[in-house]
Amino acid sequence: MFADKTMPSELKLICNRWSQALIKLGDEKDRIEYVQNELPVLLRSQAIFVELLGNIAGGQPYPNIRQPQMFDDEILLFLSTKPLFSIRMFI
Repeated sequence: MFADKTMPSELKLICNRWSQALIKLGDEKDRIEYVQNELPVLLRSQAIFVELLGNIAGGQPYPNIRQPQMFDDEILLFLSTKPLFSIRMFI
């Protein structure tokens, strides 16, 4: 999944930044460390989650809550075109 046009702009920026950085990091250990350092920034972004939950409650096309996932409460927010990372939300 590439960045959807209805994806919150702040989330889109984070996904693009992570994609660019992770491609440059060749070592898996370095990628894990990068995400460990960056994930708290995403999790503190209350505006992103307010917008996502508003979209879900309002039946907006993003995020697609009808897309089947492994778990019933799992919502795919982003999947990089190169299989480096994904961002999922569990409700």
